[in-house]
Amino acid sequence: MKLEDKIPNLNDYIERLSAYMQSTGKTYKDHASTIMTWYLKDKSEGKLRREESYTGDPSDYESEWNLND
Repeated sequence: MKLEDKIPNLNDYIERLSAYMQSTGKTYKDHASTIMTWYLKDKSEGKLRREESYTGDPSDYESEWNLND
């Protein structure tokens, strides 16, 4: 099963990861795993953004970015 089939708002997560990597200079070995980790964390905490799209403001997501430090 593809990531697109598991995460309904995948493009938002891609944008968030891209913004995070650009703003911090961090890199990840597996972008799909990072996105899946963020998605599962959002899901477990009831934070899924089904109707809300990525705002373009990286500070909106800083707490999620510390998952893979």
